[in-house]
Amino acid sequence: MNWNLFFTAITALGSLAAVASLVWAIYSFRRANETKTMAALKKEILSYPGYCRKIDRLLAEPFFSAIGNSISEELQGFMPDNQSLEEFSNEFMLNPEADNFKALAIYTGMKKCSEIKEIADVIESLDSCQRNIISKLPLLGRVFSDLSLYIVLPAERTITTRILNMNLKFIVDGEENEGLKRVISEALETSSRELYFKRIALHLTGAISANLKKNSYGQGSITLSCKMINVLAKRFESISDRVLKNICKMDQKKIPLIQQTVSSHEYSVEIAMELLKQHKNLYSEDEWDSLIECKGGILQLMKEKE
Repeated sequence: MNWNLFFTAITALGSLAAVASLVWAIYSFRRANETKTMAALKKEILSYPGYCRKIDRLLAEPFFSAIGNSISEELQGFMPDNQSLEEFSNEFMLNPEADNFKALAIYTGMKKCSEIKEIADVIESLDSCQRNIISKLPLLGRVFSDLSLYIVLPAERTITTRILNMNLKFIVDGEENEGLKRVISEALETSSRELYFKRIALHLTGAISANLKKNSYGQGSITLSCKMINVLAKRFESISDRVLKNICKMDQKKIPLIQQTVSSHEYSVEIAMELLKQHKNLYSEDEWDSLIECKGGILQLMKEKE
């Protein structure tokens, strides 16, 4: 026997085995990493409707009341103990020179309101979730983004000072604020410091609530958008990693289509549904009909209140 040849063959086989083992290890690592990536992506997609529903739940009367009460407490801090309600009304609440102090009370009151921080944190979590989806699914991520606009925009408007500043300013658009004058008159009729500021708190609560109800980006758009996002996300509960990976590849190829679609449509819901046509095969006829119906509802809200 040629022992040199034998040992050379053994060495070669050992090298091949080592190479094969390395290739298998790399393959296994990549598969495991892909599985982990797809699982994380699916988790983000399925979490998305939850954040939207939480924003919807928070935008309710207890939330509005918390803001109104917090600001009312700050306004009360501007009233000296020895000042009458009538004097405070004339010298502060109905005095245009005090508008900046009222704006400060609004800002401070909202800053101290824990409910506002809670909703801001949910919006931040939604944004983070959205970015993670877009990084892997740019087209579908854009669909989620465009639809959630009808939820996030009304929420962000609710936690800004603009609406409340307009309600407490004595001069609005060059005219006296008749609504504020009426509220202060009703508050004075209580003859009670505690009830006086409760009436102001009620006025602020009503202002926030009314804005959400009457605005095109309001409760109606929130409800419809939440329904659409839930339909979109629910489909991914049963999608396999292989199918999801293929969708990711398809989405990456469709990036140029996003800008073309954005430039040819006026409303975000139109952009979302046009882009979603690329994945229409994922949804049943009933699901698609539901999405179309909700789209029509949102467009009607937008056009009615333009």
